[in-house]
Amino acid sequence: MNITQAERAADLCGWGELAIDKTFYLNPRWLTYVDSDARGRGTYWGAYADGSLVAGVSSHNPLSLMSRAYNFNALFDVDTSHRSPPALLGGRQGYLSGFIRNQRFPSDVVESALAKLLRAIETATPERDCWWPYLLFEDAESVLRASLLHGSIRRPRVRLARADCVIDLAGSSVEDHVEALPTANRRSHYRREAARFDRSPLRVEELRLSESWRDLAPLLANVQRKYGDHSPSEVYADSLARQAAMLDEDAVVFGCFLADRLVAFSLFYKTAGELSFRGVGFDYEALPGVGEYARLAVHAPLEFCYQRGIPRLNLGVSSYEAKVRRGARIRPLWSLLPPWAEHIPQSVDLANARLGSMATSEAVRIEKVVGDQWRRLSMTTIDT
Repeated sequence: MNITQAERAADLCGWGELAIDKTFYLNPRWLTYVDSDARGRGTYWGAYADGSLVAGVSSHNPLSLMSRAYNFNALFDVDTSHRSPPALLGGRQGYLSGFIRNQRFPSDVVESALAKLLRAIETATPERDCWWPYLLFEDAESVLRASLLHGSIRRPRVRLARADCVIDLAGSSVEDHVEALPTANRRSHYRREAARFDRSPLRVEELRLSESWRDLAPLLANVQRKYGDHSPSEVYADSLARQAAMLDEDAVVFGCFLADRLVAFSLFYKTAGELSFRGVGFDYEALPGVGEYARLAVHAPLEFCYQRGIPRLNLGVSSYEAKVRRGARIRPLWSLLPPWAEHIPQSVDLANARLGSMATSEAVRIEKVVGDQWRRLSMTTIDT
């Protein structure tokens, strides 16, 4: 098996094809966009057998302060000033890490390839440890199994990071989705919410990001300021401009208009297998308050998925109760930390206040999922 490295994922033969059905955050164009912000230097690694890519991993050495979500010290409230900042594996934006796997190869072959990649990364950066920020259970389990093969790497420590929410489409229409909701109360809530927006003077249109990013920037800045980020509007405009230049063919923008005035929007990115939420923007003073967020973040993109045959809508992290009420399921996300991090406690408990408003039955079910996954991951690591 041959190991190859490149400065761009697009330069590794087969990466783009294998990423089509995975999360958008493994798309080579997304990774090129992320690397364009000069906050981390990316290296992309591929393991090949008989000319086919078996597995691929991205690694990023942080060059300057990243967001708290990907800043190791801030996220886990630790001081690592006596160490080099650990490198990130699996991506550094999107709240979803991962690696490329070729489903045509048996899982043991993929995990053997992954082990070789992890060893190569560790050898290339001996001064740095590595960590995976946000892995789905299946990927975390594969990484842990790979870490035990051939003495590949020191076994990482498992920590629950947070969770995301996805809607797996049922049937062939939004009405099928509504009918599949588990309670009459949720079904009636969804229909009332949709009808309330339909009776309003607002309308939703699909927009091209390349044609609308200038209008979106001040609306995005409004939302960021509401939640404590007071960066200049130019920061958001620059980010949207770079996305428009690099990701226009992947972007889906839902614009909300009051007469001819854009008063809100949501931004998603699409692959063949998933439509992924990136953000929203609002002109708060102009909104009539008729469920604009629900229409832009759930109803309109769900309809888009049904129309395009996309089987899953990824709604991202947080606001669990609101998303579950509209048909989402919660997926735990796991961090794999350097071996020396055994003293770091669990950073997030999904039964804490963030899920406090959920129905007891839902909270119990999620706790069981987390517990079952934790036990299975603990069986593949010394971190028990």
